[in-house]
Amino acid sequence: MTRMDRVLAVDVVGGPVARHASAHHGAGAGPSVLVQPGLTLRDLRAVLAAHGYTLPSWPMLLDQTVGGATLGSGSHGSSTRDGTTCDLVTEIALVLPDGSIVTLRDEEEEEEEDDRTDDDRNPRPSPGAVPGATPRLSLRLRDARLSLGLLGIATAIRLRCVRQYYVRRTVHAMSVTEFGNRAEALAASFRHLWVLWELGQDALAFCALEDVGEIAAPGAERYDGENWYRGELV
Repeated sequence: MTRMDRVLAVDVVGGPVARHASAHHGAGAGPSVLVQPGLTLRDLRAVLAAHGYTLPSWPMLLDQTVGGATLGSGSHGSSTRDGTTCDLVTEIALVLPDGSIVTLRDEEEEEEEDDRTDDDRNPRPSPGAVPGATPRLSLRLRDARLSLGLLGIATAIRLRCVRQYYVRRTVHAMSVTEFGNRAEALAASFRHLWVLWELGQDALAFCALEDVGEIAAPGAERYDGENWYRGELV
């Protein structure tokens, strides 16, 4: 992956555009970044920060590649609402085992979902096909997310990004029972949550990051993927 680590396009609103904008990036698609799968998350973070953007949620291990964090492992961040890194993928270019190249996109899934028949989802061999041959799959983006490389080789991955925002950190101690009763409310109140609990203990500690918006505020710091909670009771 050492030669598949380029940023292909940074498609954002109101900021400079790096390299070249993707021809398939629609005006209403929202900010995104198109990269080769060998780019590390740490390098991606630096590129996005230079444009005033960030991923909504970063995994703890920033030295893994984009391909590994998305298609290879589905690495999770700390956000209660932004999902895993593979949930941020909106486009993948894949080289299939037969050598053909396909590009899978989010918007195409939405437009085509109602038109798909059972035969579309489970294609049958065409007349004259070699007996026992595997029919070509009708792939969608959801099929390729977290596919562990089984469907083909990714050559480009597009990720949704957002403007950099600020977060305010608080750390709390609470009983396990109380946390269980309040978990949904806490998840709705804070953008990021971590829980530190030792097996068998009746109490736990949790850290919460409140999203205070795109403007700096007292006691807040910019969310940049280095805001992870590592057990400090402060």
